[in-house]
Amino acid sequence: MEASSEKAIKKAVSALEASGVKKHRHSIRCMNILRHVLYMGEDTITEARQSYLKSTAPTRLVATEKRLIIVDPSFWGLWTGHDVFDSTHYIIIPYKHIVSVTVSTGLLFATIKIHTTAGTGPSSLLKQENEVHGINSTNAMIMATFIGEVTEYEEELREEQQLQQKTENKAAASDHVYSFYREDLKIGTDYDTAKSAVLSNKARFVWFGVEPVEDAARLLGVNKSKVLQMSANHLLGYSKKQVEQLGPLILVSYDGITAVHASRMLNKKIGIEPKILQGGIMAVARRLKDATKEFL
Repeated sequence: MEASSEKAIKKAVSALEASGVKKHRHSIRCMNILRHVLYMGEDTITEARQSYLKSTAPTRLVATEKRLIIVDPSFWGLWTGHDVFDSTHYIIIPYKHIVSVTVSTGLLFATIKIHTTAGTGPSSLLKQENEVHGINSTNAMIMATFIGEVTEYEEELREEQQLQQKTENKAAASDHVYSFYREDLKIGTDYDTAKSAVLSNKARFVWFGVEPVEDAARLLGVNKSKVLQMSANHLLGYSKKQVEQLGPLILVSYDGITAVHASRMLNKKIGIEPKILQGGIMAVARRLKDATKEFL
């Protein structure tokens, strides 16, 4: 999140400079009240200040490269750099807590309103309405534009990060699933052994695919009478007695994975674990294809 905030602020600063607005440079009075809260090397981007007609110690909104600082200075703190009777109040708002900033303009001055996702304390600075009055209209608009761009860029970067994270999670999940299934592909009876058992009437193939049983039998190299076609769910619905009546089975799916899972489920349900054609019918098809290439 911190990295995305820094990127968003840099983009907003670039947009501000591109519009011709120069970075704010503090006066001596301004530094009197800010030197207590600025980090070493923290750069100020822009400032919106109440008019001296509004107060002899006007409130300032200072946008830095890290946060928004709102200062309600005491009279002596502003003019001498030292609080005497009253204290200078500060409100620090990280940009990530700002939802939006709105400006309403009057005949002479503007009011800036800050909407945050978190409380900013009981100070009289923002009141309950989160408002600061009597600000120069131009400066208020510059402040609102800058903060608005920061929050907008942060949202864009957040969405990009979420999308990237989802993509990475999906890829990691796929790798995990593939790794798990890859082990399943090694389980089962090899084709020659399975075919020999079926031809000698010691077992029967069960084809889980949707292609006609004739096509499956042709690939498997046996008569279609030795191949029973049904879905895995259908077989899993059989009772122990019904499965026993079918005789010894060798389950055949496309790549062997469905057959492995069906065999495990049957064993868990009724205690019978049929054999599986290793690699499924696709392994047989690849074997025939390789044999054809050698012949040609």
